[in-house]
Amino acid sequence: MKSIGDYLESAQSLAPEAFANEHGQAFLVHHGSRAGFKDSGALKTIVSDAVTGPETPLNPKRDFVAFGLKFPEGDEPLWLGRSDDNQVAVPDDSVSVVHAFITHRPDGFFIQDTNSRNGTKVNDTHVPPQGEGKPVKLESGCRLRLGDVTLTFLNAGDFQNLVVRLLG
Repeated sequence: MKSIGDYLESAQSLAPEAFANEHGQAFLVHHGSRAGFKDSGALKTIVSDAVTGPETPLNPKRDFVAFGLKFPEGDEPLWLGRSDDNQVAVPDDSVSVVHAFITHRPDGFFIQDTNSRNGTKVNDTHVPPQGEGKPVKLESGCRLRLGDVTLTFLNAGDFQNLVVRLLG
């Protein structure tokens, strides 16, 4: 887990492919204070839903927290949920222990719910549980909602451009 300011130097200096190889093929971005966020290892990131209030001035270096999604070799998914055993750990009571998973295929990134208690949505569209429907394709810029926690999904190129545009 990093604030987007932590990516500025490499966003300005690396070619898009090198940036993706170093930081991840895609990113989940959360708007909120770094308070409550902890780095729990290589792919594990704890995400809090502590969003700054409307009266708080926006500071992109501080208020956008992002982490790269580096997908394992082969067809292995990245797991999202409340448990620290997930690659993306979201310690919010509205998020199930194992809430959803993201896969990376040649035709894009896809999310599937694991029959979670409070569901998964992409841009307010319900994501069906595994076995009850097809995974939903994640498009860069879409809003991903796990229970009450909202994240923005960005491909590496769009994230790199965002960092440079906001902070460069």
